Amino acid sequence: MSVVMQYRHYLVITAFLLLQMTVARAGDMHTDLLRPIIAQIVSQPEEFKGQKIELYGLVVGSNAAEKTFMLQDVSQRPLLIDGHSLPPIKTGDQVEVAGFVRHVGQEISLVAKSVKRVKVLGGGGCC
Repeated sequence: MSVVMQYRHYLVITAFLLLQMTVARAGDMHTDLLRPIIAQIVSQPEEFKGQKIELYGLVVGSNAAEKTFMLQDVSQRPLLIDGHSLPPIKTGDQVEVAGFVRHVGQEISLVAKSVKRVKVLGGGGCC
């Protein structure tokens, strides 16, 4: 096999492996999550009840003893987050929270299963 053919073979294998890695990473993304804004959840809670969703916003209040916090997004509506399974969250944190909507009576909240701290580097922040 000539050097040119070996190089082409190497390029094809490399391209194939890169494609496989990209597809694998895409599969790891939270593509199964709904991403509503809080105002949608508040106005149509039954539509989101029990649904796995992800929210992004600013923590505008927190209660370390109860492991809950209030998250506010671009809709300027706060939502109570049950953070019992999360590391400590404090007022001022910018986070992405994934979990399930709980709607009992008039109370709407998100039972969080995971959190990712984020930092907006430009554009004025999240809320």
